[in-house]
Amino acid sequence: TFDKAGKYTIKLSVKNTNGTNSATKLKYIEVISPVKCPRKPPKKTGTSAYEEGFSVDDQIFSRSRTEYETSILPNPATDELFIQARIGTKYTLINLTGNMLIKGTVKSNTEKIDVSKYTVGTYFLKIDHEDYNEVIKIVINR
Repeated sequence: TFDKAGKYTIKLSVKNTNGTNSATKLKYIEVISPVKCPRKPPKKTGTSAYEEGFSVDDQIFSRSRTEYETSILPNPATDELFIQARIGTKYTLINLTGNMLIKGTVKSNTEKIDVSKYTVGTYFLKIDHEDYNEVIKIVINR
């Protein structure tokens, strides 16, 4: 629950048998107004469980937003990959052995990447923009 409006930094941590990894996202979530989680009404049968017609996730999302929104479409990809991100966002396509395949900067709201020459498999797309970074698993499938 966010008690007041503002920008919030979050820390994500993952721990498994291979070790621990964490990432900090500075000013990752901007809350325009405090988020109050609605109480779930009792479950009904045959109709929506929420009288207003919106799920809890819909209600919370409508009151908060992230500062950076990045979409990668389609995923899995065949020949082309589209990055929808803020202009100036840098991206790098990396294979599973860590080799950099493509490096570029988003020049319009939707950047097209040709992946037709790469073999079917799993890749990583690293996204960098100012104080925001993200790594997205990409699948090429034909």
